[in-house]
Amino acid sequence: MKWGSEGDVGKSERGVYPYKDGWGVRYKDADGRTRHKTGFATKPEAIRERKRLVGLSLDGRATVPAAFPTVEQYVEEYLATSLKKRPRDDRLHAATWCKVLGKYGLDQLSAAHIRTLKKQWAPVLAPATIDRRLAWFSAVLNTAIKDGWDIKNVVHQAGLMRGYDNRRKRELSPAEEEQLLGAWDRLGLARTEFYKVEVAINTSLRQGEEFNMRWSDLDFQHRTITVPHTKPGRVKHVPMTSRVFAILTELAAAKRPGQQWVWVGPRGRKLAVRNWLRDYWEPAVREAGLENLCWHDLRHTTASRLRRAGVDLATIKEILGQSDLRMTERYAHINNEQMAAAMSRLDR
Repeated sequence: MKWGSEGDVGKSERGVYPYKDGWGVRYKDADGRTRHKTGFATKPEAIRERKRLVGLSLDGRATVPAAFPTVEQYVEEYLATSLKKRPRDDRLHAATWCKVLGKYGLDQLSAAHIRTLKKQWAPVLAPATIDRRLAWFSAVLNTAIKDGWDIKNVVHQAGLMRGYDNRRKRELSPAEEEQLLGAWDRLGLARTEFYKVEVAINTSLRQGEEFNMRWSDLDFQHRTITVPHTKPGRVKHVPMTSRVFAILTELAAAKRPGQQWVWVGPRGRKLAVRNWLRDYWEPAVREAGLENLCWHDLRHTTASRLRRAGVDLATIKEILGQSDLRMTERYAHINNEQMAAAMSRLDR
């Protein structure tokens, strides 16, 4: 059956789906269990039956009491039917909300729950991260309302974080890079582990992009790194600098037979990134006394150094693999600083 046929098929209706030569419906019974019923000839017929099954009349007023599902139950249904670009993000958000509110019924939620969570998360998470969590759960609640559940969107009532500048401007200066390497040595950390830092600074790769590199992604002949899955969802090709080429060539000569991943742990398995950051990166940053420095700032460092070297914003955008030039414009001030310094010479 083609979308857009009888009964305004092109219009989305939660819980109603094409099935073989007809239509099917999905609903929750009184015990909160997901049920399916098929065999409807037209979509309007399926919609009417689903509304009857969930205890709703055609104008949305309850005619038969229906038990409200818990957050955990409804989130499971949402995951099973939502078509998202990033299913992994969906699962992470789902796990978070099921952990904090999973046992509550949808009708038991209040804005106070959301405000309490915002206060708990504020000291440990960036405002933008909190807003992404809230926006995801807001979408779930909107879907539940569309499904006919008589609830309020408590995220809308509590509000998002908003009113913040999420653009980090922290970078690692050349002097700080030397401090970090000195701290690395004082702690007795292997210099080969510092290669990960150097590759990050010299490629602008995101943390996930770098630590998920496979040997099959590297083209030594053309000196390029291919990133098959980027944040914007595009393939990215990053040229190797001389330093990156030298590091990866050394690692290639020492890799084990059958090794897929560039960065591996002691046993040759894929590197446990969280453990590596805890055992190497974080102690060295503390030892060096570098405040407010996170791994993602190495990516900002690449962009800032390119800008100071006179590279235009459009080229930096392509190197970073950003989808919007507005994201790259945060580095525009660097060139302005250089121009101001040049013009200041006229005052002498």
